[in-house]
Amino acid sequence: MKVLVTLASISSALLLATGGIMVIKTATARPIVNPTEQMIVLPAFKYLGPSRASTIKACEYDVKPYKMLITDEDHDHFEACLIDLT
Repeated sequence: MKVLVTLASISSALLLATGGIMVIKTATARPIVNPTEQMIVLPAFKYLGPSRASTIKACEYDVKPYKMLITDEDHDHFEACLIDLT
């Protein structure tokens, strides 16, 4: 019984410690640098709508070029980048 109580207290302490480490990211509005910039709809991400050419280039730099996306993980990271920069 003492072992269970000890393990429970250790696990709860670890959860509190890791919860304190997490940082909450707040969303901030990014200014539109060039409102006349070309908008592109990527075939694999049609549901996201058009994206600015500079956003696509930034995601290609961070993840990998759009035409090189092969795995689901690649697509997920590219999609997350597009959403984050939008």
